[in-house]
Amino acid sequence: MNIAIISPEYPPLTNWGGTATFNVSLAKVLCRLGHNVDVITYDGHGDKAWSTKVDGININYIRLMFTNKIANFLYFKFPFGLLRYFLIKKIPKTIFSFEWNIFVFFAFKKIDKKHKIDVIHTPPYSFPALLISQFYKKIHYIFHAQGAQREFNKFEPNRLDNRIISNIEDYYMNKVANTIIPCSDDTYKHIVHSFPMLKPKLKNIPNFSDIRLSKSYPNVSLDNIVFNGQLSYRKGIDILVNAFVDLACKNSHLKLFLIGRNGIGFKVDGQYCDFDYWFNNQKIPSDIKNRIFIFSQLDHQENLFEFLKTIGGVVVVPSRYEPFGYVTIEAMALNLPVIASNSGGSKQIITDEITGFLFEPNSKSLKKTLQKIFKMNQKKISKILSNASNNVNKLYSVNAVEKQYKNMYGSITIK
Repeated sequence: MNIAIISPEYPPLTNWGGTATFNVSLAKVLCRLGHNVDVITYDGHGDKAWSTKVDGININYIRLMFTNKIANFLYFKFPFGLLRYFLIKKIPKTIFSFEWNIFVFFAFKKIDKKHKIDVIHTPPYSFPALLISQFYKKIHYIFHAQGAQREFNKFEPNRLDNRIISNIEDYYMNKVANTIIPCSDDTYKHIVHSFPMLKPKLKNIPNFSDIRLSKSYPNVSLDNIVFNGQLSYRKGIDILVNAFVDLACKNSHLKLFLIGRNGIGFKVDGQYCDFDYWFNNQKIPSDIKNRIFIFSQLDHQENLFEFLKTIGGVVVVPSRYEPFGYVTIEAMALNLPVIASNSGGSKQIITDEITGFLFEPNSKSLKKTLQKIFKMNQKKISKILSNASNNVNKLYSVNAVEKQYKNMYGSITIK
């Protein structure tokens, strides 16, 4: 079967988060199952196109521009460039999704001529096969629901842009998708609650990772607290910083390591701002602020994992809403203790005090949970780490889901 995975997110060039991690894991599984896999993505800039083959997967990087110079001038410069300039200010996600669909369509046509595509498997963001679906009716469309945009909207500014994206995403899921795969039980319940008529289309297969389970136990220091992910309001980074400041006042050995790119959604004086601005406006004592270390996002998974093992700390996932939680399963696989909020997918992954720790998404609850861990003996912590690693291998590894994907793709009838 010829399968196309279409998404602007694909490691390492656009490794923006869990969706990128999932896309590469999915591509590897489908390739292992004997399918021919084409990935259509871009390099984060969109100024050049090229193709390569990695681990048997055809990766096609596309240009986000026309091949015709006159068309580029008309659209990007004059007269449409002026309208585009103002629209990007108001609805940037919508404009990106519009342009993404156009240029993906042209790239897809070339690939489909080489070998007829049977299935398109896409995440929701930028509804990447919407335009293709209007012209290629015989293809089987799989929509991989990595969380609901309507839930994300609660934690982001620019309501108009997000509402447009939500409505088009809902249209794609209802009118285009032949099969819908929720990334977690929480996402499954959200879809069933919002669109009960879609239940027959749902295939409940959890997200997974091809991470190799660590056979060694890093030297875990309970004095090191680690966050990995976008530094945004939805991810609850302010919850963690506030809890850390309170704890660090009484523990001079405590350190906080933040790994990720700058995010949005915070408010200072009634105005939305990014994390950097919010953080610099917090009245944190200098001796505590000097124990907060901020690192840029590490795009290569191997480098990230080595860094996490070197720090060897307690990984905290304080999200206000987290559809699944790749950081959670990756840290568990690395034999690092994980504390996650019970909002979203983490409560499916973690059994409290058995495979990790859960808390309500607020600073008081997080502080209380951290204090509980600080008092635990090494034997108890080692048992939890062992349980966590076994749980990831059993439920969220390639081996755990490979058969489910084999059965699902085997049930697809090509028109």
